[in-house]
Amino acid sequence: MRCTPVLAAIAACVTLIVAGSASADTIKTGGNVINETWTPAGNPYVVQGDLTVPSGSFLTIQAGTIVQFASSDSQGSGLDSGRVELIVRGTLDVQGTVMAPVTMSGAASGAWYGLELDTTAASVSLANLTITNPARGVSYGATGATFSSTNLIVQSASQYGLYASAGSPTIDGFTAIAAGSAGVYVDLAGALTLTSCVLRNNGGYGIEFAPTSGARALTVTNCSINANGSYGIRTLASTAGTATITGSIITNHTAYGVARSDSSTVTTTYSDVWNNSSANFLGGTQSNNLASNPLFVSTTNLRLTSNSPARFGTSAMTDQGALPYVADATPGLYGTLWVPTTLSLAQSPFTVPGDLTVAPGVTLTIPAGVTLSFASSDLMFAGIDPGRPELQVSGALVADGTPASPIALTGTASGAWYGVELLPAAAGSLLDNVVITNPARGLSLYATGANTLSAITVQSASQYGLYAAAGSPTADAFTAIAAGSAGVYVDLAGALTLTNCVLRNNGGYGIEFAPTSGARALTVTNCSINANGSYGIRTLASTAGTVTVANSIITNHTAYGVARSDSSTVTTTYSDVWNNSSANFLGGTQSNNLASNPLFVSSTNLRLTSNSPARFGTSAMTDQGALPYVADATPGLYGT
Repeated sequence: MRCTPVLAAIAACVTLIVAGSASADTIKTGGNVINETWTPAGNPYVVQGDLTVPSGSFLTIQAGTIVQFASSDSQGSGLDSGRVELIVRGTLDVQGTVMAPVTMSGAASGAWYGLELDTTAASVSLANLTITNPARGVSYGATGATFSSTNLIVQSASQYGLYASAGSPTIDGFTAIAAGSAGVYVDLAGALTLTSCVLRNNGGYGIEFAPTSGARALTVTNCSINANGSYGIRTLASTAGTATITGSIITNHTAYGVARSDSSTVTTTYSDVWNNSSANFLGGTQSNNLASNPLFVSTTNLRLTSNSPARFGTSAMTDQGALPYVADATPGLYGTLWVPTTLSLAQSPFTVPGDLTVAPGVTLTIPAGVTLSFASSDLMFAGIDPGRPELQVSGALVADGTPASPIALTGTASGAWYGVELLPAAAGSLLDNVVITNPARGLSLYATGANTLSAITVQSASQYGLYAAAGSPTADAFTAIAAGSAGVYVDLAGALTLTNCVLRNNGGYGIEFAPTSGARALTVTNCSINANGSYGIRTLASTAGTVTVANSIITNHTAYGVARSDSSTVTTTYSDVWNNSSANFLGGTQSNNLASNPLFVSSTNLRLTSNSPARFGTSAMTDQGALPYVADATPGLYGT
């Protein structure tokens, strides 16, 4: 067959294209590498035996270069005669980029030995280098090298991601994933500084600090250390060293987060150390740390999401860990709200699977009619009770319901969630027409600032309806029904004022006044306190306080109506205290009181009926109790 000029030209082009697309491996049998530059054009470089960059020589590896190491060592030399090593005694310059990293890999975990920076190494620069399947990713033994690294990643090392045996390197942005023994192993004299490191899913340890001689120092700053077998960081030094951890996240280990197992000085500050099974710390000293779910994007992406409590957690108010928040939203209503947030009635009800915290200076607004349903376990595993979700307020909570459209904060069963907490920094909160159901403690008050509390109802708390621990709050029209221990518990220094409260059918006490320190005052005015186990009001203060009860109705308890069981000053005036089985009063002083059936509408509706003797019973000739007569007739010819 005769070929036309056109067909001949096409055939020639095809031949050139095929020839141009073919590439041959660049074989490196081992030995010295003297002043070489490896480029992607030579990909892949196949290394069959130990390679050494001698003193005075350089090896430059350009972006996108692929280096493959054999599973046996043709040289039969080096630290491991059975595995290939890249040994640097001169200069190594790895010039990878984010888009075109340099890769060094073996066929399986531990197939090759790794990159060794020898004692005499002069200059090492590792930019965007990924090392896969070594025994030890990088062995750092250099004592005087100029060293820099950016985005150095070691994956699936059979032993260590980084083995530091000499010198005082600072390694920024180092990542070790799935190393068999530890992400980082620290040995011998010198110092190692790790900044913005990611150590995850390594066996045994994130960092093992085990120098066998000399004084060694470890500094860990802004690192994320997660799910590394038994320990996040453990010191096992033969001679004492110093480990300083700050601004880091150390989470999800089966033993300890930070463990001092020797005589080293170990200090952890401004870090999130959380969910380490045996304990977060073993020995050492700690300050300004938190223990809360950092809310990573995922188990393999340790970047923080929007509601992470680890945000702004360092001493400089920057994010903790190696991978700060960028733009990933926390996929739900939990964690810490760092920006003002208003919930939408249209999206109600909201599920809250873990602690929801309002940060200082931030306001959470909950409109009338909105429901928040709290889970029975705490995804954040933090707070006062790590097992139960909490609504913690360090900023402001504006929950302004109406009688027709109250705000509902609820759990699945009594004590299923912890409750609402106004923490010490909380100020400017407004809770009105809010119904809190099935908490452990409905409303806990630790705040010293001013907050407005009115028309709050707590139902079926396993402990307390209201727990007052600090400040001088006033709660108007507060209701507690069927709390397990007490409708109201008063603790610590300050003052609590209750007006128009309804406390009924709570276990133990209507009000337990039991401050453990400081001078505490309780004022109860126009309250209805009925059928609360053994006591209507009881004082059990460690140090004497002052209790003033006026214009109230305290009835139907199995022990006493108002009982002073300490040295507090207790005064009851213009109140109806009646049908308390042991006696209406135990101690204290009383004046202008009566003891008569107040004739409520029912045992669950404590509004007064028309013939109630508690009508016009106050010093101002108004009705006693929280729920005055409106229009309900006494159903018979009795009463007043």
